Amino acid sequence: AAARASAPSASSASDVAWELHDDHALVDFSFPHDGADVFYALDQHVGWGALTPAGPCVDSLHGTACPVIGKVWRMRVPLGPAPSLKAGRPMSNKDRRAIRDALKADASRKLPAYYARGAGDTYFSGKELARRARLVVIADEVDDADTASLLAAEVLAALRNWLNPKNAETPFLYDEQWGGLVSCGCDFDESSQRCTNNPQKDECPNLDACGADFGNGFYNDHHFHYGYFAYAAAVACEFAVCSKEDKERFLLLARDYANPQSDDFVAARHKDWFLGHSWASGTCEPANPNGRNQESSSEAVHAYEASYLLASRLGDRHLQQASRLYAATEVDAAQRYWHAATSSQVPRAYERPVVGMRWSTLAQFGTWFGGDPVFAYGIQLIPLTPYAEVRDSTAFSRALLPFYERDCDKVCEDEGWSISMIGLKAAAGDRAGAWDAALALDGKAFDQAGGDGHSRSNLLYWIATRDPGLEKMATPVPTSHVVSPAPVASPVPDCVDGPGRAAAKACPATAPHVCYA
Repeated sequence: AAARASAPSASSASDVAWELHDDHALVDFSFPHDGADVFYALDQHVGWGALTPAGPCVDSLHGTACPVIGKVWRMRVPLGPAPSLKAGRPMSNKDRRAIRDALKADASRKLPAYYARGAGDTYFSGKELARRARLVVIADEVDDADTASLLAAEVLAALRNWLNPKNAETPFLYDEQWGGLVSCGCDFDESSQRCTNNPQKDECPNLDACGADFGNGFYNDHHFHYGYFAYAAAVACEFAVCSKEDKERFLLLARDYANPQSDDFVAARHKDWFLGHSWASGTCEPANPNGRNQESSSEAVHAYEASYLLASRLGDRHLQQASRLYAATEVDAAQRYWHAATSSQVPRAYERPVVGMRWSTLAQFGTWFGGDPVFAYGIQLIPLTPYAEVRDSTAFSRALLPFYERDCDKVCEDEGWSISMIGLKAAAGDRAGAWDAALALDGKAFDQAGGDGHSRSNLLYWIATRDPGLEKMATPVPTSHVVSPAPVASPVPDCVDGPGRAAAKACPATAPHVCYA
């Protein structure tokens, strides 16, 4: 069995405190356990807290770091727009008719029977349920009440099966050691379409291997997985009748990763308050020598978007407020540390438009599942919900688009990564081109690795609800440290040496990541 790290002991005092206001949060960082009075602040801390540098600033993997005197920093963090299920822009009658036509085809697709009964992995099942949930919202917007009602009932029924304590195939388990919910896991048999392990006999594959279900049993990616479930639950409880028991169970799943305070669940499980973003890596040992990591900044944003939407519908005000702050800081960090094309806090030596994966010690272009450039682009752009407009600025969309269009080859099209590119085209202002491309897409693209979680209806809805004024805006110039579109090198696996450290000179000039000693 894989080794799991020991749970940390509880701290007697919190080093982070916050209070929410209409358009901002007041966030306090305290450094009570360190004898020093000088601490290094990053650009966002200096700006939010009006902090005064007390000495020379230095470059770091996370941008300029400046010494600041004081054991408490009070910062005013802007919240930006709150997440919403709907885009809030009207659609033309012509667009509405086209979306209704696409909706008929998408709604006719069957939810896999094993997902419907609560069996399988927790990532792809969550994406599938969230995809169906988006169809519910879209059906309501185009005045197809029957389809909205039918799909909402389907999503609710599946969620009830997944969260049923008597789920016989893939039950969730409460972990007292780490204060969280883990999935028992499923040894899936393709021929029978069933799990072959028996949870009643303590046969839980997720608890035995860090690689099972992306490491769910060891807290890898919980915010990604459960964020999709939380989004589906928010929609289900908006358009169907959720019982008190439903609400309690759905909130348990959201609290696993977005809990406002430590109680039977830990607080903000994945969140790094200092940097603002989450870490996806969990408790498996031995730890990776490169430190913690997170690949998909966009799915992290979506996790807190989802917990906000769920909490707001179920009346959990504390979780709602916490999720608003989690989402805002996740968006800010994604723009600073993943959106390299428009960020001043990505080292200038890094010459790619996005960061594919952030580690504690390096920024890497490649992803867990391969080095194709479209993988790095696409994994930062999912899912397409109304809140993605807050996540991806127009400047970033326009800066990234030429790279994506250049690199979208046959693999990109066959595996569905072109769907995110089409969404990016619309976000950059080319709604007409994106619309034509969305209609021309082969329907098989939505069943592939880069397309699952998307639907043609949702893609068309996204395009139809973009700001028409964007087409009149001038194209921004990307920041100077990003090279113009040119051939991209494959990942260099031996760039990093030793325990997660490397000198930049040890990496070839074309290496798709930047290493800092």
